[in-house]
Amino acid sequence: MIDIHILKADSQANIQYLRDSLDTVNKELYKTHHEEGKWSIQQILEHLSVTERGVLMMGNGQTTETNRDPNMIIHQIRDFLGDQSDKRTAPAPVRPPGEDKSMIKFLDLILETRHAFIEQGESKGWHQILDQFSHPISGAMTRLEWLYFHIYHTERHLHQIKLIMQNPKPSNV
Repeated sequence: MIDIHILKADSQANIQYLRDSLDTVNKELYKTHHEEGKWSIQQILEHLSVTERGVLMMGNGQTTETNRDPNMIIHQIRDFLGDQSDKRTAPAPVRPPGEDKSMIKFLDLILETRHAFIEQGESKGWHQILDQFSHPISGAMTRLEWLYFHIYHTERHLHQIKLIMQNPKPSNV
């Protein structure tokens, strides 16, 4: 059984770790493309923001009740997003559209959206499948499963951000 209070604390810690990890990033590093065809830190944060806002909006749409055990889906999500050797291209709807926001603004937006999603789960329920989108790996997911997705998705991209911070040489992009 998943303890929602622990999950909420894990979600908060996930966002705080992202924020703390970016403490030393200056404006130049934030906006620089470090490898051709790879996102900048700014684009990664924008992608996280777009993804979280999209799921929040889906949570206001049509849902279907389910009694399935979320652990199987959560493990699929963890394994799928945890494999850093498997490079992926984000689907068009969640690619960074080019909003020119500061790092603090993106971090605040991600935090606000995550809090709103948690409030949505508490008011509408955690175990309804959000019918508007079926993830290519895990299929349609519940709010609970999407919250785990957000945590693992943030961890995946934080790994990419740390690689950029370790090798800050810009490419000729």
